[in-house]
Amino acid sequence: MKKLIVIATSVIALCGMAAADIHAPPASQYTRERKLGRAISNILYGFIEIPEQIVRKSDDHGRKAGWTYGVVDGTSRGLRRLGYGFYELVTFTCPT
Repeated sequence: MKKLIVIATSVIALCGMAAADIHAPPASQYTRERKLGRAISNILYGFIEIPEQIVRKSDDHGRKAGWTYGVVDGTSRGLRRLGYGFYELVTFTCPT
């Protein structure tokens, strides 16, 4: 019984430490490199918003809404991400 209590306490303690690390990683500063990486990812992966919004709108409102409003909303979000990506690419040397 003591062995089970020790193992359970160890597992709970280790899970608590892992969750604490996820919330605030040590290198979470907004640096130029992070801003450049965010810009490149927005430019390269912004179009992923279109199928993502189709699926989300289909789940919430049905297939017709997914293929109509989802396409429109996804395109809008994708173009915004593309714009933010180019903005951050131009201004990544400026402090945040």
